[in-house]
Amino acid sequence: MNFSLDNKHISITYHYVEDPSDKRGGIFPCSINEFERQIKFLSEHYSFASIEKVYGEAKKGGDKKMCAITFDDGLKDQYENALPILQKYNATATFFIMSGIYDGYIPTAHKIHILLSIKELEDLINAFNKYIDAYLPNETEELHIPVDISITDKRRHEKRISIKNFKEALSQLDLNKQKEFFKWFFKEYNLDEKALIKEFFMSREEAQELFSMNFILGNHTHNHPAFDSISRSEMKTELEYSQKQLVELFGKQPNVFCYPYGRLNKDSKSMFKVLNETNITHAVTTEPRGITRDDNLLTIPRYDTNDVRDFLDENNIN
Repeated sequence: MNFSLDNKHISITYHYVEDPSDKRGGIFPCSINEFERQIKFLSEHYSFASIEKVYGEAKKGGDKKMCAITFDDGLKDQYENALPILQKYNATATFFIMSGIYDGYIPTAHKIHILLSIKELEDLINAFNKYIDAYLPNETEELHIPVDISITDKRRHEKRISIKNFKEALSQLDLNKQKEFFKWFFKEYNLDEKALIKEFFMSREEAQELFSMNFILGNHTHNHPAFDSISRSEMKTELEYSQKQLVELFGKQPNVFCYPYGRLNKDSKSMFKVLNETNITHAVTTEPRGITRDDNLLTIPRYDTNDVRDFLDENNIN
């Protein structure tokens, strides 16, 4: 659904907030000026509030227009570039943190962003297929990445089949196989994971500073697995461990959650039970529409920054 001011209760998703550069060609960020344009516009039409408060207002059919600003992944540029603008417009926000970062682990999605920024896509696909041939020869037919035929009906925002296939193939590998491939690739190309974490993600101290400033810190799992490809026990392990890590980091257990990749497990009843068992009261998706009184509090929709950008462009709003 297209973004509209007719929606009284909304949430917006942001990831990278930085100016595009050749150095990070695999990342498609919201530029700093564009981010301020959106926050300024939203501040003129909505009151900023937490996800719980916006959902609560929608649930009771309230007339007050409210917006929840959310950031996924705990990225360094959110702290450096988005925070000053949030402060300028007195906007509260929720930052969804992946606890694995603080164990020295970069999740698959973000490794892909980084690799696409520093290597040609053709070289990455060739390297992946080379790795499969050498280390998983019995799975060659199943795992080899084609460049001309799409292997998924997801990732519709990706226009190039080869990029779509590369991202999907890696995200669908089980966690151990992902880790082994990236371990091989990083060694093969002499990449330093710890240095990349420092460059791309908030430090513990920066995340703690946000928390001390009364911004909301939410759970985005430990390893960032797609929930539609893992079992109930794996979901529970992810959430229990990340909750434990985040309590140690902030002294408080998060009660809001963001699904990695926006993907939900097909067994929603079992998934919701796991969320409840790990003290999650509200969870957000990537379904692009306003929040209604009929929405489940564990599948709260969110517009994407690009939805807001398109609305502003179409209506010539600076």
